[in-house]
Amino acid sequence: VEGPDLFCQGDTILFTVNGGDFASAFNWDVPACATLLEGQGTDSVLVFWPVECLNASVCATAENTCATIGPECIQINALPLPAVDAGADFVVCDTVADLSAVPGPGVGNWTFVSGPGNAQFNNPVDPFAEVTVDQLGTYEFAWTVTENGCSNTDLVTVDFLEPLSIGAT
Repeated sequence: VEGPDLFCQGDTILFTVNGGDFASAFNWDVPACATLLEGQGTDSVLVFWPVECLNASVCATAENTCATIGPECIQINALPLPAVDAGADFVVCDTVADLSAVPGPGVGNWTFVSGPGNAQFNNPVDPFAEVTVDQLGTYEFAWTVTENGCSNTDLVTVDFLEPLSIGAT
């Protein structure tokens, strides 16, 4: 069985087997925590490897009218996704907000997801970046952390409201 022996949880992986010219079918065995998406009976399968799955084996058995050969297996070592926390949703009465992601191992990056206007970060790789918007309203920002080639994202919602002002009468 061929395929990557190291990948990230949450990935969809292609596994193949070279069963020779005489195999008429292949029976694939994947761990209960993974999902075989397509290819059962063929020489390649697509498998979704969820966050709940860490290390296990993927095996294939070759079959024809005369014999069954195998199983042949590959040991899988799924890398865990990095911990990520963009902080709690909050309200600010301004067009500037201080974000507060939880720092940790890996490299983080803030990105604009949605909102009624544009957003600008003073330092997008800083967990405590300042973000400035050009229109009031509800915005969503993503904090994505990458570690060992694996990425994980958490979202935070910020409501930018009109600042309170007292006018002379």
